[in-house]
Amino acid sequence: WILARGVSLRLAWLQTVTVVGFTVVLVASDPMIWVHPFGVLSKNVPFLALVWSAWMLESGGDLSKMRWVLLGGIAFIWLHEGIVPKILFQQAYEREVVARTGLVPMDPSRFLYWLGGAQAFSGILLLALRGNALRIVLSAQLIALMALPILVSLWEPDLWFHPFGPMTKNVPIVVATWILLKEEERSCFSS
Repeated sequence: WILARGVSLRLAWLQTVTVVGFTVVLVASDPMIWVHPFGVLSKNVPFLALVWSAWMLESGGDLSKMRWVLLGGIAFIWLHEGIVPKILFQQAYEREVVARTGLVPMDPSRFLYWLGGAQAFSGILLLALRGNALRIVLSAQLIALMALPILVSLWEPDLWFHPFGPMTKNVPIVVATWILLKEEERSCFSS
């Protein structure tokens, strides 16, 4: 439908209601799924930000509002994934994946704590920075969004086939980050 007709207001609402309903049902049945270390449900937020941004773009909406919707969705995932599963609710599963990689020369729990802090800080920077500084943060996040899934999937390839798509849900996050990076480059070079 999207490929044939674009994103209509009706479709944006249908996707929102479906995703929010699905998320609420799953969190109600298993609250710990909200803190899954690979963001099986929290990655729905940037997906919805991308849906609404696409609708805004197609409907001729305000591009600055679209930019803030995308920034908010992307900042949310970096803040949430940094603070919730890595600092507040570390899980043995993620610590085991880190340990099995053999790439981390310290205690996996400590590594996840520091990684979570860096992720949360990058989410804050998204909302605070502009211009070249924001482009640097977006570029670093884009690299991380491509490198981390590859590294994780070397030790946990089944995550690509997980029913809630923790790896495939990185695609809308990569797309939104790329859009923001290109928009920031365009505005930097045009001024």
